[in-house]
Amino acid sequence: VASVVVAWETSKEFIAKEVELRAESKVMGQPRVLQVHERQAMIRAVEAVHGALNEAESPSQDYLSLKADETECNEPVAAQLDEILSKKESSNASIQSSVDPSGHLRVTRTKVKAKMPTTTEEYRRVMKVEMFAWLCMAARFRSKHWLHGLTAEPFLKFVDFILGDRVWGVQVPSQAGESQRLKPDWAIVLAFEYKLRKEAMKLVTNSGHTLADALAAVIRDPDLKEAYFTTPIALKAATSQESAPPNKWLRLTDKGFPWLSNSNKGIVDEANQFVLKCLDMCHEAFAAQGHFILEHPEDLGIVQGERPGSIWQWPELHELLTVCSASSSSCLVDVIDLDSKEPTERHDQVTDFEMESCLNRGRPMLAEWDNKSHEFIDGFGLCSPARWPPLARGERRSSEMHQLAAKTFSLLERFVIQHITDHRLLAFKLVTGKLASSPFPEDEMHELRKSWASLLKDPKDAGIVDEGQPFYLRALSQWLKVFEDPDVHWLVDESDSFASGVPLGVEEPLPRSPQVFPPKVRHRKLDETEFNPLAVNYPSGQLSRKELEEKFREEESLGRMFPSKLSVLRTKYGEHRVRVAAMAAIAKPDGSVRPLHDATHSVKVNHSIVYQDQIQCPGPAEIAAVVREAFESREAPFCVSADIKAAHRLVKIREEDWGYTCCRADSASDVVWVNRTGTFGVSSAPYWWAKLCGLIGRFVGHLTQTSLFLHMIYVDDLHGVFLGERKFLDLWIWLLAFELTGTPFGYHKFKGGVASEFVGFNLRYDLTEVGISDKRGQWLIRWIVNAKDNRWVVPARDFSEFLGRLCFVAQLLVWLKPHLAPLFAWTAVVGPGTVGRLPEAVILTLHYILAELVSESFRVSAKDLDLKILSLLVEAREAFDVARAKAKADKGSGKGSLSKRFDKSPW
Repeated sequence: VASVVVAWETSKEFIAKEVELRAESKVMGQPRVLQVHERQAMIRAVEAVHGALNEAESPSQDYLSLKADETECNEPVAAQLDEILSKKESSNASIQSSVDPSGHLRVTRTKVKAKMPTTTEEYRRVMKVEMFAWLCMAARFRSKHWLHGLTAEPFLKFVDFILGDRVWGVQVPSQAGESQRLKPDWAIVLAFEYKLRKEAMKLVTNSGHTLADALAAVIRDPDLKEAYFTTPIALKAATSQESAPPNKWLRLTDKGFPWLSNSNKGIVDEANQFVLKCLDMCHEAFAAQGHFILEHPEDLGIVQGERPGSIWQWPELHELLTVCSASSSSCLVDVIDLDSKEPTERHDQVTDFEMESCLNRGRPMLAEWDNKSHEFIDGFGLCSPARWPPLARGERRSSEMHQLAAKTFSLLERFVIQHITDHRLLAFKLVTGKLASSPFPEDEMHELRKSWASLLKDPKDAGIVDEGQPFYLRALSQWLKVFEDPDVHWLVDESDSFASGVPLGVEEPLPRSPQVFPPKVRHRKLDETEFNPLAVNYPSGQLSRKELEEKFREEESLGRMFPSKLSVLRTKYGEHRVRVAAMAAIAKPDGSVRPLHDATHSVKVNHSIVYQDQIQCPGPAEIAAVVREAFESREAPFCVSADIKAAHRLVKIREEDWGYTCCRADSASDVVWVNRTGTFGVSSAPYWWAKLCGLIGRFVGHLTQTSLFLHMIYVDDLHGVFLGERKFLDLWIWLLAFELTGTPFGYHKFKGGVASEFVGFNLRYDLTEVGISDKRGQWLIRWIVNAKDNRWVVPARDFSEFLGRLCFVAQLLVWLKPHLAPLFAWTAVVGPGTVGRLPEAVILTLHYILAELVSESFRVSAKDLDLKILSLLVEAREAFDVARAKAKADKGSGKGSLSKRFDKSPW
């Protein structure tokens, strides 16, 4: 009985240890073990094409799990041949237990590798397992662009290349001379084979190749073969000849290896000393955190006991690169072929962005659209954790980071559970416009913020809200400092911060933030007008002067504007620093107006503002990516789109720059209104808002850790999609996290569910489709119809606006792009103030675009169209049919020249 009790207690301890070990492996980001049904589904898909797989051909469960993890992260890796495991020789990680001398139970994992292939048949068998593993991935992850079109053929050609006449079949001279030739060393062949597969995976990860194209590309690359096969076997053949002198500097003969001659050895030695000095200077530059440039690196392998002929094989250079790559400092290594005088193709774009400091596993998700791919952009900055797959986020965070995120998340989770009894019901009320305000009472939010502040270093300071803006910047600053956010100093630490007021950018360039934004390399040329510091309002603004006055009074009550006199402002800020911009106004459905502040024309404020950072916003590729990722998760999604109220107006401007933001509600009035906050129409306003919302978005991304959600922001439009059984609870925690920092939402504008509109796009998670919104499509259709009613006479400015909106839609509806050329051509040759009739080519193009928008891509039902639009479509179709019939008849009769046959027809 005692033995049974001991055995049972030991078993329970073993089970607990095993559960703990498996949970730990999941937290540490080890490959997720595929479920049996997932593996069977992939194998069945492959067997449907290639027939039944035996155990020696079928990939093992562990190997498929490893490949699935790599595929999910878009980081395929070339496995060593002894790591490619079939089901027959499966090396499932077994858990073994033992009792140590102290009486504690120790649980360890063991893993056994397979053996390296020693014959060509063994190699073919191993590569067949590899082939079927990747075909399983192609069947499982159909939306991964780099797996598109993957078949067995690229793998078979790769194996045939390795075992064919160009590699394994190459005849190498023996010591007996030409009369006897040998096969190349099998170890060199396998090393070359592995190098090719590694380079193929690099092409997939860094250059956007498909796996099939990458495998084909590496076997065609002569440089790879020269560096990693021809040279090693030639060196081995040369050094194995006992009769040859042990001299590296062999003469060029028809039998020897082509290298430097002895007559040039002195010259080369002198040059080598110079190169060694250059390498010393590279060390000095690196130690001083500077940069250096390397020319055309080749094979870094070394022949034992000899000075390699290529400087890129020298141990000194190998040591330098090893030191630099192991350091966390930024080291700019540009790869240039000085012979061609042009940069070579680079696997990684060289920027100042350090991905390692983001503390996530692998690279961000890939977004693909229109046969192009790039890393996912969520709008919250390059270092945003939400750019990575959920399970890859924050894997390398410190324990302090993990603890703070977990405590903050638990705090919000308890608050949501306490105040929302039915998360699902209230979520549906939210996205259907049934909530007029936040479900979280303000007095309760005050207590929640006090609890949040208690987790921080200085709780008293964390509770302060700086005047003139709504955010808890000090609490956010303390929280993000723990996570070493690269932009956190802009919250409160800078002299011109978000707490005190940021610079407008007129008197000095806007700052550079390499960890948040890529560098701006192209700058748009602004309209040149005569300088006038006291501009007159546009007609729309002057006609709406009463509504503008009411709007300005409302902004004054919120602390964003104040009235003054021109003489007072010039005395305070200086005459040259006071610019009164022209105002325009756009009427809103509720009778109010949207003010438009023109800081470009006359006052030329925007001409002085210089960007160094490129603001990035999500586009069609990201729209498709979030829908695809939600589908591939095999979880039911729930999405929400939100609007942040008056986003640009939430950023304080430093007081010395207020004079640049003046305007008038009435040009005839002597009252001048001064903006204290970011202003729509001043080019730096979106930049500062992007920095601030990026900090808030990264805070939300950090505290949610590995929750199954994706989110992105386009200026003030926010979108999130939530997955799994916790999706409704996670949605409210996500929303509460934004409100915790002080983010104001327009609750009447929330929408979502299984489908939602977002910045003019329509996301259908239920159908796995993306498109354009009804509102945006209707606007384009009605513009074309109105232009037709006006006999195609349009103002050039209106046409430019139409073309801009059409280009936005063309990002998603890519069939539009080839038809935009005549539209751009006409815009390029007319002045902005021109009013004229559109050319026939443009009219014809607009007829086609209208028909396509209505009948195919836009898919609006006929009952929702005006009779005017329907009649226009019928007229366009009839005109086209008549013109086509006439063209065919003229062609058949052969009468007239080509130009004469089409002179009288708009088609």
